[in-house]
Amino acid sequence: MMRSIYLILLIFCSFYSFSQKQNKDWINLIDITNYKVYKKTNKLNKIFLEEIETERKDIANSNGKFSKGCTGRGKHIRLNWIAIDENKHQIISMSYGGRAYYTKYYIIDYEIDKMNLRLIRVLSSNRELSFKQVLNSINANKYEWENE
Repeated sequence: MMRSIYLILLIFCSFYSFSQKQNKDWINLIDITNYKVYKKTNKLNKIFLEEIETERKDIANSNGKFSKGCTGRGKHIRLNWIAIDENKHQIISMSYGGRAYYTKYYIIDYEIDKMNLRLIRVLSSNRELSFKQVLNSINANKYEWENE
């Protein structure tokens, strides 16, 4: 009986560990030619918006009105770009204004219709990087996982 329980726990833990590390597997194999880059919020899916607790209407498109500071006209969140490949892997760049202006890079993949959302911090002095610059940083191992 105890052996069966240990075996079930081992299988469960292995599966859980594999699913959580999926991003780490494909992120180091990114081929820029497999991605299309978009700059409109209509490409952000509902599940992602729920995860970051933001509504699409609160996010400016890449060329929309965006306020980097605490005051000023425009929204305080802007989608810089979203890159999507044929396997539904996504890399999303969003800038946040307010007291401290910063950019976040979200990494998304799916396993059997379940979204895995991770956040990376790209080690760069630039506040906003292009998709190619982010990929160059990933390939040079100049990034850190934020939510491990």
